[in-house]
Amino acid sequence: MKIISLGYLFFALLYACNGIINGAGKSGVTLLFSLVSLIVIRVPVAAILTQVGLNVTGVWYAVLASFIVLAVGSWLYYRSGKWKWGITEMKEHKAMPS
Repeated sequence: MKIISLGYLFFALLYACNGIINGAGKSGVTLLFSLVSLIVIRVPVAAILTQVGLNVTGVWYAVLASFIVLAVGSWLYYRSGKWKWGITEMKEHKAMPS
């Protein structure tokens, strides 16, 4: 529990950034981040750490690593401002009827 508790700080950042990105209509970006985090970080790191003798503890370190990578990636994307691209065009095309 001590291992993953640090990860929840990053998880909070992740949820905030992903909520903004998803709300802007860029849910494909957050899906890609999540898939990369699971396939490239969590599973391989868990496999390696369990093979070197950390067993279940290694799995929790892998989850922590994937939380950190995912949160930092999501935050960097948010800071880049690319999630804003296309929002003004959507507003122009989807004007509310009066």
